[in-house]
Amino acid sequence: MNLKVQIQHILEQGYLLSLASVDGGGPWVSDLIYTFDDEVNIYWISRPEFRHSKAFITNPRGAGAITTVEKPLGKGMGIQLEGTVIVLAQIPKDALARYTQKRSGKTSWELEPGEAWYKLTPTSIDIINEPEYGFVKKNLRLR
Repeated sequence: MNLKVQIQHILEQGYLLSLASVDGGGPWVSDLIYTFDDEVNIYWISRPEFRHSKAFITNPRGAGAITTVEKPLGKGMGIQLEGTVIVLAQIPKDALARYTQKRSGKTSWELEPGEAWYKLTPTSIDIINEPEYGFVKKNLRLR
């Protein structure tokens, strides 16, 4: 299985993105419900007044991790990624469809007043696929 397919599988199985940002107070990690598109860009909803959202205005670099456990084996799979974060008014339809299914099973999702979509465009992704190759990381460089 190629690395991009493995990443997409992990993204489909996962639920939370632990996202790191850095501001004047130092590093900060936020757990966010995410979605993704076919190019493995990551999206989430947040509010501009939250610490991680403010941090990305002055420092658009972000890093994150998503971990899953394969059943019935009980072995872990996950990704660690880094990239650039921007704010968007809307996201691609494939990512929105994945988000609504994950959150509610509805066919549409509307932002609440004051919310915005955020996008992390990965430049590098490390993959841990314990069932396939233990804890040896594989890396996919992007863009």
